[in-house]
Amino acid sequence: MSHVTYDLEFRKVHDLLTETLQLEPVQADRRDDRDILATLYVRYILIANRLTRVVDQMVQPQKRMLVKKLLEASLGRILELKTDLVEADLNEWTHIGDVMEKLNLTPLDVELEVPTCFRRESKIQQP
Repeated sequence: MSHVTYDLEFRKVHDLLTETLQLEPVQADRRDDRDILATLYVRYILIANRLTRVVDQMVQPQKRMLVKKLLEASLGRILELKTDLVEADLNEWTHIGDVMEKLNLTPLDVELEVPTCFRRESKIQQP
């Protein structure tokens, strides 16, 4: 695939990220609204997976750094939302089947992929 394809994919991910940020609630106690938290959790996983595919194929180094920072921020947000969901459910295991059904996703779609750029960096850092 050419770099144009991944530029278009990045634009789609950027639009999805902007749309997801608009959905974020501004209320103080977010544990009350579990459905919104679960939806945001799933959407951020989708965003992170798409950014993972884009960052691995990005040709321009400046844009690659930007996409990598977006990926790191998305992964951090996933961890925050997971913590909020654990507090809301009072359970370490979060059931998101209802959100997956609502968004017409399969369990494979919402499986978080480990970015290969992080795997490469950890191999370089090992003695």
